[in-house]
Amino acid sequence: MRTCAVILLVASLSSGVLFAEAVKITKGPVVEHAGPSNAVIAWSTNSPSATIVKFGTDPNNLDHQAQMPWGALTHRVTLENLEPGKTYYFQADSSQGQGTGSAAVSQVGTFTTGDAGASNSH
Repeated sequence: MRTCAVILLVASLSSGVLFAEAVKITKGPVVEHAGPSNAVIAWSTNSPSATIVKFGTDPNNLDHQAQMPWGALTHRVTLENLEPGKTYYFQADSSQGQGTGSAAVSQVGTFTTGDAGASNSH
């Protein structure tokens, strides 16, 4: 009996490591704010992971990137030095999920920055 119990314990412990749940975006991404020269993109994941937003003015060429430190469940990135009154496209990227090595990438979203004369407050 002892041998069986030890084998079951090892199998149970190893299955937790080998079959960790892949990182997933559980909420968002959403545009929390879009001012004339900046925007804030936020989303949540089920596992600590990278916080990266790829963005640009062409949905097929997201040639800019902004990021925050790795390791959050709630992700929030400020995109800066944007042009007023312009449409931007973005994609949230939560790669390097803790314990999984997996990645979650959102669909491409869009927002338009405010006019240059508009207030930059929420």
